[in-house]
Amino acid sequence: MPYQLPPDIQQRIKSYLEVGSGDSEDHVLRLALDALDWQEEEVRAIGQGIDDMEAGRVRPLREFDKEFRTQKKSHRMRDARSHSDEAGGRIPAVIGLFPLRS
Repeated sequence: MPYQLPPDIQQRIKSYLEVGSGDSEDHVLRLALDALDWQEEEVRAIGQGIDDMEAGRVRPLREFDKEFRTQKKSHRMRDARSHSDEAGGRIPAVIGLFPLRS
């Protein structure tokens, strides 16, 4: 589907290529379309959240936060065990993973 892009769009694509934000004009256009797809998904998700809120399908933030933090901690511990297994049972030194104590 041949299409002649308007000069302002051609210039914008050229600007992205000049700063390294794409490998080719096609790549820049694909990135732009991917960004539009992402934006549409986000708008749909926000709309779903508003619908859920209006229908009363909500829960207190503290309850969600507690569950989220528990899951996050569980994932960190699982990842640390996985790294330990890869290191032959030794827990590798990871800067910033655990606070240093004096």
